[in-house]
Amino acid sequence: FLGYTREEWLADPQFWSKALNPDDRSRVMAKVRRMTRNGEDYSADYRMIARDGSVIWVRDQAVLLRDSKNEPQLWQGFMLDITERKQAEEALREAEAKYRNLVERLPVTVYTSELGANGRWFYVSPQIESLLGFTPEEWLADPGLWFRQIHPEDRDRQQALEEQAWARGEPFDAEYRIFTKDGSTIWIRDTALIIPPQNDGAPIVQGTLIDVTERKRTEEALRQSEAFTKSIVENEPECVKIVGPGGILQYMNPAGLAMIEADDLDSVIGKSIYPIVAAEDRQAFIELTERVLRGEQGNLQFQITGLKGARRWMDTRAVPLYDDLGNVSALLSLTRDVTERKQAEDAARASEEKYRSIFENAIEGIYQSAPGGRFQTVNPAFAHMLGYDSPQDMIASITDIASQVYRDPSQRADFIRQLEEQGSLSGFEYQMRRRDGAFIWVSENTRLARDADGNVLYYEGIVEDITSRKRSEERIQTQLNQLNALHIVESAVTSNADLRATLDVILREVSAQLQADAACVLLFNKISHTLDFTAGRGFNSKAAQHTKLGAGQGYAGRAILERRTVHIPDLSKTDNTQLLDSLIRIGENFAAYVGSPLIAKGQVVGILEIFQRSPLTPDPDWFDFLALIADQAALAIENAQLFENLQRSNFELTLAYDATIEGWSRALDLRDRETEGHTRRVTDLTVRLARQMGVPDADILHIRRGALLHDIGKMGIPDSILHKPDALTPAEWDVMRQHTNHARQMLTPIAYLRQALDIPLHHHEKWDGSGYPEGLKGEQIPLAARIFAVVDVWDALTSDRSYRAAWSKEDALAYIRAESGRHFDPGVVENFLPLISDN
Repeated sequence: FLGYTREEWLADPQFWSKALNPDDRSRVMAKVRRMTRNGEDYSADYRMIARDGSVIWVRDQAVLLRDSKNEPQLWQGFMLDITERKQAEEALREAEAKYRNLVERLPVTVYTSELGANGRWFYVSPQIESLLGFTPEEWLADPGLWFRQIHPEDRDRQQALEEQAWARGEPFDAEYRIFTKDGSTIWIRDTALIIPPQNDGAPIVQGTLIDVTERKRTEEALRQSEAFTKSIVENEPECVKIVGPGGILQYMNPAGLAMIEADDLDSVIGKSIYPIVAAEDRQAFIELTERVLRGEQGNLQFQITGLKGARRWMDTRAVPLYDDLGNVSALLSLTRDVTERKQAEDAARASEEKYRSIFENAIEGIYQSAPGGRFQTVNPAFAHMLGYDSPQDMIASITDIASQVYRDPSQRADFIRQLEEQGSLSGFEYQMRRRDGAFIWVSENTRLARDADGNVLYYEGIVEDITSRKRSEERIQTQLNQLNALHIVESAVTSNADLRATLDVILREVSAQLQADAACVLLFNKISHTLDFTAGRGFNSKAAQHTKLGAGQGYAGRAILERRTVHIPDLSKTDNTQLLDSLIRIGENFAAYVGSPLIAKGQVVGILEIFQRSPLTPDPDWFDFLALIADQAALAIENAQLFENLQRSNFELTLAYDATIEGWSRALDLRDRETEGHTRRVTDLTVRLARQMGVPDADILHIRRGALLHDIGKMGIPDSILHKPDALTPAEWDVMRQHTNHARQMLTPIAYLRQALDIPLHHHEKWDGSGYPEGLKGEQIPLAARIFAVVDVWDALTSDRSYRAAWSKEDALAYIRAESGRHFDPGVVENFLPLISDN
């Protein structure tokens, strides 16, 4: 097969080696040497050059022959021409290379393996690394790797699907999850043919692996979206339906089925929905359906009668649905049950009509006003309240509520401030100005409305005219004030003996309660029969104080004679201008006059006059209070006059008492000849000393009386003892000392002299307690007696007696000082000494 003869081959020992293809020679010769050295059989494929220069592939197989010494002698073998096989293998390799190149460029992973979880893998394309992160070598080296990487939840299903495909002789196509080398999970699609086994081997699986993770995610998202959409539609509280030509229902969600009172979708699907539409609305519904099926959109409110008879109002919105070719195939509509809204609208209309009726016919004022100060709406009652012809007239006429409606515009600002702070006001009272300028009292309940941003939109309120109530309140308050004034006057009358002070109180209350500009009281003089000014208030000049009117003179005289109140509302409109002229001359510009006679127990005691600088037209309550206050004034005058008379009588009686006491004192001095003038002297000096020591005047009166009567008890002493020229015996002294007790017995029954008893009873007590009659000590002795004791001894020492001459002033003062703290109160002595020294 090489084209050489046997002889040519055998003739040259190197012929074989020369015929080797140069590219194989070194490899083949090296192998021959090695086989020879090792004594191994030789087998090799190599190329040789034929005579015609062509290349022939041969397979050379030989054994080494040895001699008896086991030395290699020669090779014995045979050569086979395998050129065609080698060419076929080369062609196969080229085809495989092309196939491999094609496979390894595909966007899929191609594999060949045995069937089964632990089947061997014969081939896997390089894409396995980008798919799962394993190299082909790692994948082929571990037959069980593929099955282990499958997600545990998918392994059994995957294996079962392969076995079913093999058993049925069908291609295998499955999707399952598999872990990549880094542990993440992806979805793959495994598509393969299962080839029957050769000999006793396992079936061969040839297939592709494709990453379908993104598609799976998309499908899952789509599935979730569809589920979400379905959930929305199924749970949508409004009716969602698809309607085809002729009104045939293709779909309706549960809410819609409930609206039409269908038990389930199967009972209504494929049927026309026209019959459930109310007859009066059916044609409009059909026309809407046809318009939408022509590609338009539309809305409609209509009524339906449910399959069980319930009647409902519906509001629908319909749009066309298009098929793949862009043709309208059906309509989709969203329909909501508006029955409650319709009922609410009907109720609202009825309520609005009712409110409008209330608004128009209410007796209270109702309004809305803008923050800018204008009315937006007012009802007829409010317009009438403020004197306008109509609500429209009032709205057009009032451009500034504060200045045109409020009597005090500043109250509007206070009203707005409180309203914005609190949101509403209840019972806000103020005065409104009517169109004619008159004022009325109102009570307002108001709230403000704001928008979503908190800005004030408007004020709205209800206004009630409370003028009558306010007048009643004012009248009640006036009456309470007048009652209080009467109480004040009554208290003054009963507790104050000073008539002028009482009249001042009366005139003050007259001015306050009757709003009198000026007032005065003229008392009736019973001797001169004139009305004399006694008290006044509110006059600009003092000329009124010299008023003296004869009986019947002027308006005051007329009131006295007629015994009634005289009221001149406007002095300028009377014929008698004498009073007005005289008032003008003294600077009093009075315009009105009221004179009320003061009558007590039927006797006129004076007149109460009231003057006003403007015309006066009081109401009956005013005159009633004047009459009451006049009665109080008359009572006060009567009481004062009675008290004055009583005081005069008491004074005269007191003078009589004191004259009697002084008479007793002189009688005592005459009886006790040695003490003549003594009583007058000690009384005067005792009063002076008591005043110097701060004794109150009320007590001075009793000290004076006590000093005058200090020896009144000697009237009970016998003349034999009282006038004895010699010294008294102890027994006679006991009798003499009884004169203090005689004084107590004589003066105690006389009530007005009881408080004068301290001196007659205790003027012989001594500071150290050695005196009589009770042996009192220190401040136990009444102060009056302590004062008199010093004065009595002083006068005795400085007066001549039958048994001795008077002491000098110096000796007497020395004695007084020496007896301070024994006989006399040191405090009294301390005040007595400077009194005598300065005199």
